[in-house]
Amino acid sequence: MSGTFIEPKKYELVLDDFIEESGHRLFRIRALINFGRVKAGDLGGYIEQEENLSHLGSCWVYESARVLDKAQVFGKAEVLGNAYILGYACVSGEACVSGDARILGNAKILEQAWVSENAQVLESAQVLGKAWVSGNACVSGKGQVSGDAHIAGNAHISGHACVSGKARLWEQACVSDEARVSGKAWISGHACVSDEAQVFGQVKVSGRTHLSGTARVSSDQDFIDFFPFHDIAFLVYRTRSGGIEVKHKPFCGTPEAFLKNVAQQYGDEAVTQEYQQWIEFAQRRLQTNNSLQEAAA
Repeated sequence: MSGTFIEPKKYELVLDDFIEESGHRLFRIRALINFGRVKAGDLGGYIEQEENLSHLGSCWVYESARVLDKAQVFGKAEVLGNAYILGYACVSGEACVSGDARILGNAKILEQAWVSENAQVLESAQVLGKAWVSGNACVSGKGQVSGDAHIAGNAHISGHACVSGKARLWEQACVSDEARVSGKAWISGHACVSDEAQVFGQVKVSGRTHLSGTARVSSDQDFIDFFPFHDIAFLVYRTRSGGIEVKHKPFCGTPEAFLKNVAQQYGDEAVTQEYQQWIEFAQRRLQTNNSLQEAAA
């Protein structure tokens, strides 16, 4: 007689060992069979219901880690330490969440990704590949971290921003909106990449540099930061169209539009000329650098 094959349970809920968490009752888990690094009889962390942790694969919740609500852990994924998985979050593949990390909302930690320490992945953000998010870093919105990228310190990724390749973000760096950071780019300090800006190659962006608009930066020679300039950052950089853009908060646009804006704002020809000299210097510098790069190619 044929029938449906039922996979044996690999763990059970320890009903007399539970904790209360945010209005949810979570139960300690105990292994029933040997699998992965787990032996029969081993105690694990806490889950609210069996739907939180698959009976398939070697996935496991260790130590004091907690998985609750509609969150799921499956595949070969591991949740350790005091990690907290909540909402509709998913941890799968060979991913690992450890320390005091928080995975909330509809966030997904996939493949061989690792989220550790006090890092947070929120909303609909994803961390995948061999990416690592650590420290107090935060990935939110629909942000994505992939490849071998490492996000640390107090760095923040938000919006639809993507960080991939072997890129590194740390300290107070932020990437937001539709921005892309890839290759071996390093973003540190209070530097920001926003709008539709692209940063790649082996460029290092630091300090208070803010690349925005349609900036396209692949080396240290693709932008010039005059900060501090009249106590406000004054940045000139290449764009995806091959042109040059000026950012001087709150303005962001072409050199011609910027100078027109300065003339209207200050009504002082001397100030306008001063800015024009800086822009002309930047244009010559960027054009020279571009010629050298083309010659080298």
